[in-house]
Amino acid sequence: MRLFSCALLILPVALWGQSPAEFATPPDYARPRVYWWWNDNITTKAAMTHDLEEMRAKGIKGALLWYNPQVLIPVLGTRHDPLPRGPEFLSREWRDLVTHAIKEADRLGIEITLNLSMGSNCGGPWMTPELSAQKLVWSERSVTGPASFDEDLPFPEKVPRGADGKPVYYRDIAVVAARQRQDGTYEAWQDVSKQMTPEGRLRWSVPAGRHVILRFGDSMSEAFVGGKAAAHSGGRYVDPMSKEAVRFHFRAMVEEMLKDAGAYAGKSWKYVHCDSWEISPANWTPNLMAEFRRRRGYDATPYLAGLAKKDALPADIRQRFWDDYQKTMSDCIVEYHGQQLMDLCKQHKLGFSSEAGGPHVFPIDALRAHGRTDLTMGEFWMPSGHNYQNTQRLVKQPAAAAHIYGKRFAAAEAFTSIGPHWEEDPWSMKPVCDQAFLEGANLFYMHTFTHSPPVAGKPGWEYFAGSHFNPNITWWKEARVWTDYIARGQYMLSQGLFVADVLYYYGDQVPIFVRWKRTPPGLGSGYDYDVTDAEVLLTRLSVKAGRLV
Repeated sequence: MRLFSCALLILPVALWGQSPAEFATPPDYARPRVYWWWNDNITTKAAMTHDLEEMRAKGIKGALLWYNPQVLIPVLGTRHDPLPRGPEFLSREWRDLVTHAIKEADRLGIEITLNLSMGSNCGGPWMTPELSAQKLVWSERSVTGPASFDEDLPFPEKVPRGADGKPVYYRDIAVVAARQRQDGTYEAWQDVSKQMTPEGRLRWSVPAGRHVILRFGDSMSEAFVGGKAAAHSGGRYVDPMSKEAVRFHFRAMVEEMLKDAGAYAGKSWKYVHCDSWEISPANWTPNLMAEFRRRRGYDATPYLAGLAKKDALPADIRQRFWDDYQKTMSDCIVEYHGQQLMDLCKQHKLGFSSEAGGPHVFPIDALRAHGRTDLTMGEFWMPSGHNYQNTQRLVKQPAAAAHIYGKRFAAAEAFTSIGPHWEEDPWSMKPVCDQAFLEGANLFYMHTFTHSPPVAGKPGWEYFAGSHFNPNITWWKEARVWTDYIARGQYMLSQGLFVADVLYYYGDQVPIFVRWKRTPPGLGSGYDYDVTDAEVLLTRLSVKAGRLV
């Protein structure tokens, strides 16, 4: 990070009032929310009503509805084999259940957020191969000249194929060739794409010497919503760099639900949600070459070999191209995924919430992506069997984004854990809660309130990750004390303006993130800081009375 100034940072947003009475009994906006998991959609309307009434009684203001395939942990004496099946995702029966939840939430004063797929990112069974998340693939062929080359080029590997053995989706991007020197390096790559037929046959007069030919193509990622092992796949992830793909996904899912929700959209149904980036590999989009030329001002074709680690460029030029490539993907994600989803939601009186900046590594300018949400989110984990010493904390980043983009709330997926299960209680969670408050979170989405129908018995069916928080836990009767504590902290932390001692500029080399809160070298103990991206530095930042505002 680069130190920008040792001035104070204040934010251009309104002040909010506070009172002792509201601290004692926090208003609804300050109360925690929950992830509400429907494992394989095994539920009934009566069971959903029971869940929502229990939430309301225990001081929960909102539920982020997550409909997951069968990803359950076995529980002795309660697991059925095979498990009963709920209605198919987006079927008429499933939509009726969601509509019932929205209406009951309205009756109880609870806000509903609908996840934009059955998994961590946007996607569904309606996503066609050409609109799903994409990846760059290539093949290599060596040839010695002078010669008249007239052969089919090898087809790129790692291209998903159907049951018939044929590629499900593939599109050629470019063919480049270069003379290989004796030391194994290459001369400048030349574009020979026009010499290849649509069927992949290259007709080229090869100059003297040994040459390497690279055939680059665009294929789809192998990532499936819910994972390949899901009982019934949730389809493919959307290409987040494609304006057409994101719009298609929104219309296929959200606009169908809007027809059912009617006047409840924008009322009890408040947000649609996209969670953390878990699409891998996803490093291409069909229009990337055109986007690159428009945004970076030059043709990427002569530099593509660098993506296959076979270029002959000086190290500084190679790095500059790599940075431009990453920035172009980030620009497309910010504009076509985040900004477009915000705009589409606004048209229907909905907000867009997202863990837009990670924590999973993706080619993105994280703060800028967070700025394209109505409710920006991060996450923090409980110490657990797989990760006891280094709990995952991604709170400082969404908090900084909320500050520099003028948002009141910095939300967080809260208390996530991967076993052992049912060991958490307020005593063990309070220090983790307080640390998240100190790092800037002020709106918890507790992970997770799993819907467990009566047929599951007790302790019931649970999602494999999360600190379990539902009527089946042993301390549920006392849970209101815990949610009141969280609500009071969130109430206080959502008042006024954040003031930091130092503002850091974190650069523009994508991917770029703000890690957990720490004491940066040279700052010293007892001082706090914020972080800014280039966009805010250039378009929102000013100086008033000697302070950065």
